[in-house]
Amino acid sequence: MRLINTRTLKMHQFFGRVPPYAILSHTWGRQEVSLQDFHSELREKMRGFAKIQAACQEAQRHDISHIWIDTCCIDKTSSAELGEAINSMYKWYHSSAVCFSYLEDVPPPQTLPNADQAQLTQKLLPTSFATSRWFTRGWTLQELIAPKTVHFYDQSWNRIQEKKNITSELQAITGIDEAVLQGAPHEEVSVGRRMSWAAGRKTTRQEDIAYCLFGIFNINLPLIYGEGEKAFFRLQAEILKQMDDYTLFAWRGNTSDTRHGASGLFAPSPYQFRNFGDFYNMPSPSGQASDSAGPRDSLIRVWDSKLPTSPNTMMSKGIRMTGRVQDLQSPWANGDSLILVLNCMVDGNPARAAGIYLRRLEGDRYARVRVDELASLPPHGRHLTVRTLYGVPQTASIPEVRYYDPWTTSYKLWRKLSDSATIGERREATANRYQDAFYLHKGCRIFQASTFFETYSLLGIFISGYESEFRFFQLNPHDLEHDLVLPTGPDFAAVLMMESGDRSSLVLVSLASHSKADHWIDACHLSATSLRQNRTIIHQAMREMKNWTKTSQRSKTIRVLDGYLRMRFELLPVEIAGLQMQEIRVTGPSPVSWLKLPTNTIANVLGTMGVWAAAALVTIFVFYILPESAMRTEFSDYYDLKLFPKAEKDGADRSAPSGKSGTETSTKPSAGRRKGVDMWDIITD
Repeated sequence: MRLINTRTLKMHQFFGRVPPYAILSHTWGRQEVSLQDFHSELREKMRGFAKIQAACQEAQRHDISHIWIDTCCIDKTSSAELGEAINSMYKWYHSSAVCFSYLEDVPPPQTLPNADQAQLTQKLLPTSFATSRWFTRGWTLQELIAPKTVHFYDQSWNRIQEKKNITSELQAITGIDEAVLQGAPHEEVSVGRRMSWAAGRKTTRQEDIAYCLFGIFNINLPLIYGEGEKAFFRLQAEILKQMDDYTLFAWRGNTSDTRHGASGLFAPSPYQFRNFGDFYNMPSPSGQASDSAGPRDSLIRVWDSKLPTSPNTMMSKGIRMTGRVQDLQSPWANGDSLILVLNCMVDGNPARAAGIYLRRLEGDRYARVRVDELASLPPHGRHLTVRTLYGVPQTASIPEVRYYDPWTTSYKLWRKLSDSATIGERREATANRYQDAFYLHKGCRIFQASTFFETYSLLGIFISGYESEFRFFQLNPHDLEHDLVLPTGPDFAAVLMMESGDRSSLVLVSLASHSKADHWIDACHLSATSLRQNRTIIHQAMREMKNWTKTSQRSKTIRVLDGYLRMRFELLPVEIAGLQMQEIRVTGPSPVSWLKLPTNTIANVLGTMGVWAAAALVTIFVFYILPESAMRTEFSDYYDLKLFPKAEKDGADRSAPSGKSGTETSTKPSAGRRKGVDMWDIITD
């Protein structure tokens, strides 16, 4: 740690134990003295050197031999030293013997005599002290909170007052809790409240609005200048990792800052936490003071043993969190719109918990919607369930072109039109998007061409713009969607992939629109043989579909099952949720010719029945279909051959024997006798 000797104005570097030192808090201006300038002979000609001299003189009056000043005691040419200094800044201010807060824009005289609290308030707040630039800078936040002793000075180095004597006035100016200004641990204050202390503050570099808060949250992170707003997201991610405090998500934003009406769970800046506190003339993002900084939320952090205890972690999918949620669209669209209950109460009422609105992007990934609102609901209501989900951390993670859920259902569409605020879109824009959409009446679960002869089920949908590659969206056959609505646009293209019941063939149904009102349909069949012989046939068919846009047909009939069955696809106008759409109707599969059908149907039935069914038929044939007399004849023939083994073996004339036995034997078929002789030969030899 480098310190300046207040008498000799020489720089000394200390390792480990350092002597008592004063510290300077100020706002930077022109011609500040750097470490390199401090060792130059030209330092006395720089404007900032006078400030260093005055601070050293004030330290001498306090009998302090050393002082630390950020402009010249840090080698800013070394990124390693700069990073270490910023991560240690709060500790250095906290360990100082006294902090001199120099308000360069406060003219004299501002010295206040010893007076009661009412007189201090009357004289302080209307003056330039309350509106000093020092109270609006990001770095001076920790420089006000961390030191035990702070003295304020005007531009002529006249002492104004000491922090401990004007804590209530400083609270009105800065929004910092008076108890913290009096020395209470700031760690006991909720994350959202601490963020609000920086809501009206600015920094020269965008990254510094995050770096200046490291000490406020006891965070140590590497500095990456050039990362922009990502620095504040990194800070929030580290806070979430170390603290189970959901007030981090209880900020309020503007819908104009969202994408598709949705936002990430992390706030883009501390300004969004202004709803946590009251400020005197707090500046807006434009830098102008405003008496009204939006709604105020009195939120108190709650510790509850009944809350889920799974740790929050940052993963590639987003923020993994387990919490209580209320489903807003159950049972028709389970999990699409939720309220995530936060561990904080509203207005000090333990019966009301704060919550944020979430919308599903895909699977279990969610984004925040209605960012200008906070929900208020019972913390242990019967409609609450515990769910693990992944929250998108930043708005930039939500794609401009939505690749998730490129379709909707008629119920969801009705909700969008009736409650457009839920997704942050105007009703007119929503109606325009879904006007002239494709409509599948039976949806992704039961949209299938199924008859006695064959069944084809919908596997998924390829969706593409005319000039872009297809993207495949696989459908879950267990989804409880009732129907599907595919929004269209200029040069829209989609392909439905349907699979036969035995998984031996595919049907591709191509949909396209040249404009919102110009739709067409086409289809092709890919047999099992073609799929086995050419593995790229699906890709070839997809490429050929690009040329289909030259047609404008609204119906198509194809043949399947080696030409024995046919399927018909057509587009018919229909009205859904008050909007005109094109419904996809499927007829068949049905026989092309009833004369050729029986043989093929039987073959298909036998093939479908499989090996076990075939074995059962053989068993039935052997034991029940064959005449019982034939079975007895075989057994009788076998026994007769055993009665006359020698005669048959010696080659005696069996055609005309004497006696009854000879007669009976002569009536037996010669084939039976040959069989008996062969079997006996096998037994006796």
